[in-house]
Amino acid sequence: MSSRSSVDFHAISTAALAVARRLLSEWLPGGDWSGDEYKPRNPTRDDKRPGSFVINAQTGKSMPKRASGSITRPGTPAVI
Repeated sequence: MSSRSSVDFHAISTAALAVARRLLSEWLPGGDWSGDEYKPRNPTRDDKRPGSFVINAQTGKSMPKRASGSITRPGTPAVI
């Protein structure tokens, strides 16, 4: 029987958050920064402008917005 190595997700998360501003700008180019919040175009639909959802660079969590502009489900982890 082979042993499996465990993945240190905490270490990966910590390393990614340390460079989150650079990663977000590379992975989702063309977004706008407002403090620690990055507002790119939503990659899951054909948005014409940035801002339909927000990713917090300190926490790595996304905050999708409704059409009205209000934030829905704050604290949802960003999955890119």
